[in-house]
Amino acid sequence: MSKSWRKKELEKKGREDLVRQGYNIDNVQHRLEMDMRYGNQRVTTSVALEINRLNNVGDVLHVIRKFAEVYADRYGTLFVSLPRCMPIVTVKVSRHRKPACAYKPSVWPPML
Repeated sequence: MSKSWRKKELEKKGREDLVRQGYNIDNVQHRLEMDMRYGNQRVTTSVALEINRLNNVGDVLHVIRKFAEVYADRYGTLFVSLPRCMPIVTVKVSRHRKPACAYKPSVWPPML
């Protein structure tokens, strides 16, 4: 079986779990997240991606750029190195709900 099949199966099981918990499946989204690091560093940086699957080289380059961006935001651009070795430590598929409504400062949160 392909890895794509496994991811689809995990997404299906995740949707089924949320339906059992009473969530409206139309409001559920899946997001691909990776814990990555530069070279032999021990500290990993979590990167949440806008894409759901890696389908081509352009998607892989997007992951590299996104990791460099997140890393630079956290540690500064001085510490960003060339992507010679960027191990992916963990790959996660997270489920989350879309917000039910937009934030309206005049209504929410209520003044106490």
